[in-house]
Amino acid sequence: MRNATYWAERALNEALMGERSVLEYENALLDTYKVALREIQKDISSFFNKYATQNKITYAEARKRLTSPEISQFKATVRMWIQYAQENGWRSDYIQYLENLLDSKYISRLEMLEADVRYQIELIENGKVKDIKSLMESNFLAAYYVRFHDLAVGAEMSVRFDTIDAQTLAQVVAKKWDDGNYSTRVWNDRTRLIRAMETIIPQSFSRGLNANKLGDMIAKEMNTSQNRGRTLARTEINHICNQADLLVYKTAGVDTYEFLATLDLRTSEICRGMDGVTFKTTQAQVGINFPPMHPNCRSTTVPVHEDLESIGRTAKDEDGKNIQVSRRLSQEDWIKTYAPEEDRERLLRFTKKFYKSEK
Repeated sequence: MRNATYWAERALNEALMGERSVLEYENALLDTYKVALREIQKDISSFFNKYATQNKITYAEARKRLTSPEISQFKATVRMWIQYAQENGWRSDYIQYLENLLDSKYISRLEMLEADVRYQIELIENGKVKDIKSLMESNFLAAYYVRFHDLAVGAEMSVRFDTIDAQTLAQVVAKKWDDGNYSTRVWNDRTRLIRAMETIIPQSFSRGLNANKLGDMIAKEMNTSQNRGRTLARTEINHICNQADLLVYKTAGVDTYEFLATLDLRTSEICRGMDGVTFKTTQAQVGINFPPMHPNCRSTTVPVHEDLESIGRTAKDEDGKNIQVSRRLSQEDWIKTYAPEEDRERLLRFTKKFYKSEK
């Protein structure tokens, strides 16, 4: 039986695997926001170049209807947006919004600019849903199989084991916690951002702001949304990885776990106070005695190693046969042997890229 240091080190390695994957996601998210903001600023610049007098547009001017040629050109763009949205499975309410524009006999300059900005927002938010879902799936699978490998090796005995099928993975990722799931939280941010733009843009014309001032106001809101996106990703990945660990404990018969905080200058008071406290696996509650305890939480858990003598010794492979799980298998060979075939390559790529053994 391995000692407490072994379990803490392995838990840290697993937690860092998730954090590294989130960091890559955050860098990609930053690029997405930069591209969107650049496109929005181009739209604003074009709008002011066309309609402004001395780099200012009054609210009355912004509310003027597009000319027939302008409407024709704009509706051609709307048709392209609809096609793209339908092909990529975007939300029906946005497609309906575009179809309403297409059916409109009159469209104002302001409505055109708002539609241009909203398209960029939809690109960001729909991309978030797709990318975070994929990130959560990969992290759950990796955390589950890595933690099971560590448990089998650390316990120095065979353990009860089961694989993750596609239905279980989908249920875990979609499961609501803290009054929502990743999808609802992304769409809530989308709604906040759209409403902010619906206020900022017309208000800027009422206030007589120039293109640069309007661009700065939009950039500020985009930056706020980006920060919310980073917090969402960090918190959701911490949650999904800890849920994978909890499923390992329940499957293997681990009765007790110990709360493990990352102790440094950024550690929250609540996590610092929870560090080292033990709880029954059956009583684990997210935000009460199981991480994440708060947004951006980095805490994790470890099995209480003194209680591991009681865990079962029988394992099942993906076909339901009884097997003896060798504690000598490397992490890579463990995945190749026990992960479902459809997940193996994905798991191996992910762990090779993000899992680093610090000890």
